[in-house]
Amino acid sequence: MVARTGGEIKLSAGTLYRSLQRMLEQGLVKELGERPAPEFDDERRRCYRITPLGTAAAKAEAARLAKLVQWARVRGLAPGRV
Repeated sequence: MVARTGGEIKLSAGTLYRSLQRMLEQGLVKELGERPAPEFDDERRRCYRITPLGTAAAKAEAARLAKLVQWARVRGLAPGRV
C-alpha cells in the first residue's frame, strides 16, 4: 500500500485485518479456498477476492468521492484536475 500511494497511506496490520473482517461480514470480499503454489505459500496466508457487491460498493464510494472533490473545486477548496 505504501509503495502504491507514494507513502501517503500507511496501514497497520491491525487496521488491515479489522477492515478485512468487516468486509467479510458485509459480503464485500470472500476468502478464497485456493492456495498459491507451495513454494510461495505460507500457512498463515489468506487470499481474498472482491465480490460483485464489493465492486458495486467501491464504485458507489468512488462516485461519492468524485462529487465531493467536484464540490470542493467549485468552491476553490481543491486544485483543478491533476
